[in-house]
Amino acid sequence: MSKAARNRRRRQAGQAERQLRRRGFTGPLQGAAALSLLEQETAQTLMPCRATFLDDPLFGGRAVRVTGVTPEGDLITALGSAPDVPVMLFEPEHILALQDTITEQTRDGRIDALVSSGWHRMPPGVMAGLPADGWGLYRTGGGVQLCDPYAGIFAEGRPDLDRRWLSAADRTGSVMVFFGPFLGVRIPAGRSPRTYTGQDRAREFADGRRKGLLAAASVRWHAATREQTATWVLLAENLLGLPLPPAVYVPAQALKSHGGPLGLATLAGLGRGPLDIPVTRQLAARLTATDVDLIRPGDDSGAFTAGYSHPGGPDDPLFITWRTSAARHGHILVIAGTQDLLPDPVTSPAQILAVIQASRGALTPLTLGGQR
Repeated sequence: MSKAARNRRRRQAGQAERQLRRRGFTGPLQGAAALSLLEQETAQTLMPCRATFLDDPLFGGRAVRVTGVTPEGDLITALGSAPDVPVMLFEPEHILALQDTITEQTRDGRIDALVSSGWHRMPPGVMAGLPADGWGLYRTGGGVQLCDPYAGIFAEGRPDLDRRWLSAADRTGSVMVFFGPFLGVRIPAGRSPRTYTGQDRAREFADGRRKGLLAAASVRWHAATREQTATWVLLAENLLGLPLPPAVYVPAQALKSHGGPLGLATLAGLGRGPLDIPVTRQLAARLTATDVDLIRPGDDSGAFTAGYSHPGGPDDPLFITWRTSAARHGHILVIAGTQDLLPDPVTSPAQILAVIQASRGALTPLTLGGQR
């Protein structure tokens, strides 16, 4: 892609983003602008969410226990209410609407991604939370994180978790999670918590369910703070006053399924004198206007070993500066660790260094495209 084409794509994406923030929608988009905005919105994992139970009036009826299925396929239910079934609702602020040019059917890109990875849509009828293998809902210091089987954060939020909900989640070991733009979590403009009633929320939920704009699954509940971080962090060159190129801190779990160390060596001696950091021959870094992808050297298929999409978008000056610095060096330092590098905004330099010293790393060459 030429420089002029990249600049045009950046301008189109920036215009679409400004329109989205100002008006709440963009209207139809095509080509580069649509792809760029799709990538940016997908990277926005923090969203409104709410903890509740399956007997919430939002779902339109009283939950009962299903004890079996007849040979004809009818459900056998037991008398009495079902035990507490903990539910978590994640409601993104925007719909990533994709229209099929043949059927003219509109779908949401993130919901389609969930369905393709083991979740299911929930048309009107039985409220069934089938399990999604490998997915987990983790309690964090400030809320919860919904993580995919590759340790990536798909959604996160800060709901109120009361004792009853936590006890039910701990007892069952799983949580029924709903994801969609019409779950009654957000209060519409011009309404208040008092005027937006439970009936209004139930109608919103039923409408989203009827349109197929909802995905659901039962996922494993992790009560304790997750043992390994799932957060990527970009680090500027000359980190902590050390002569280092720009770096990216990668959750070690994101690389674990691809064969272990991948040429990364311990960084225990960093900051304690001269340290010979190796150059890995098993990874390369592909940089785009919004992404940092770690790939196998010479792989032009578009696949990646692990990847990060910067939530600030293509016009974020911090990411532009980081990417320009990386291009000047021709490589980045990839650091793979298990601890949170920046657990809070006032993390001390000494704590950051200690986390890096407990990690592994290697200098990773950029692909030719990433050096432009």
